[in-house]
Amino acid sequence: MLQRILVPLDGSEQAEAVLPYVNAIAVNLESKVTILHAIGGSRAVADLPGADRDRRSYLERIQADSEKLAEAYLQRQLIQFQQLGIQVSKSIVFGRPAEVIVEHGEQES
Repeated sequence: MLQRILVPLDGSEQAEAVLPYVNAIAVNLESKVTILHAIGGSRAVADLPGADRDRRSYLERIQADSEKLAEAYLQRQLIQFQQLGIQVSKSIVFGRPAEVIVEHGEQES
């Protein structure tokens, strides 16, 4: 039985194409779903070697804006799952997308 489903979403139509299938599986098997958005880069921009304060501040603003957009996007997706009665959680992670998706999947299993 498939108890948990990790769904990486980046806002693209290609990523969202999997959603009808995830919905069907989750409803039929009563699986829990985690929707995940990976934001490239590190949260620790203040530790960048050689980066002056203005550059760090600029990068921190970009990351904060990216996180806000990801939060709003995932919240819209979360509501759609909930409307189908699917138990769903969301997660936003920073790092290389392929690596953090795998790490997140390993932690969830």
